[in-house]
Amino acid sequence: MYGINLDANDSVAYEMRIADNVMTGMDTGDFNQGDNWDYITYAGNQTDRFKDGTKTGITAATPGGQGDGALTYAINIVATVGTANDAVTLPPAVPGRRVLVVNDDSADALEVWPASGDDHGAGINTATTIASGSRKEWIAYDDTNWEQVP
Repeated sequence: MYGINLDANDSVAYEMRIADNVMTGMDTGDFNQGDNWDYITYAGNQTDRFKDGTKTGITAATPGGQGDGALTYAINIVATVGTANDAVTLPPAVPGRRVLVVNDDSADALEVWPASGDDHGAGINTATTIASGSRKEWIAYDDTNWEQVP
């Protein structure tokens, strides 16, 4: 059974691992077996829910802008870009984090934004594009900056 049950007056530092998802922090409240990790909220130090692995079938956000189409996986296959420059947004930069974005749409360019305050090589809070049928990969080298991997 996965879960942590706390009395209302208890406080605990915790680390909970379910599959590859990790939550850490300090909190009071109830975590039960039926709770979905993506929807648990708590007052501790919440992780940004980044997951290793591949997410396929992504549809870019219309109209695209920073914060729209938030990516949460290491490998992201964008299948649908409805109109040119529909967008996705990289997760926050964390040193060593790698993110691959594939534009699998057959016709339209995909706009890729960094998370707010981040720079993925085009400038702070500035988008770049990925042509249809192309890909770009980034690695974060600090808490703000990404370097594109050739």
